[in-house]
Amino acid sequence: MVKVTNGIDTISIPEGAVKVYKNMGFRPVGGKATKEVEPVVVEQLTSEESTEVGIDYIEELLQKPISQWNQDEVKEFAAAKGYDVSGAKSLKQAKAIIKDALDEEEKAEVE
Repeated sequence: MVKVTNGIDTISIPEGAVKVYKNMGFRPVGGKATKEVEPVVVEQLTSEESTEVGIDYIEELLQKPISQWNQDEVKEFAAAKGYDVSGAKSLKQAKAIIKDALDEEEKAEVE
């Protein structure tokens, strides 16, 4: 995300949208484009909360490619399955941790 302003309003937009907003009179805050990194925060769910997420939801989510999961889906899935993604600095890293864990589970099932 990049913060831009038109002198009146300051908003955060995706980095790829900077050109579009420049055409509308916006400019990056501070004179240059700066990226904001949103950390991925995942809390461990209790077993009761994990049950609320539901097995059906997990199964449905697994039908969708991990690359298409949003931050909430990553958080809920990691918490429900007990995967530790607390070290991830980005959503992409959290998805990679989940993918590796799923690959390990699948490998263990085959053996």
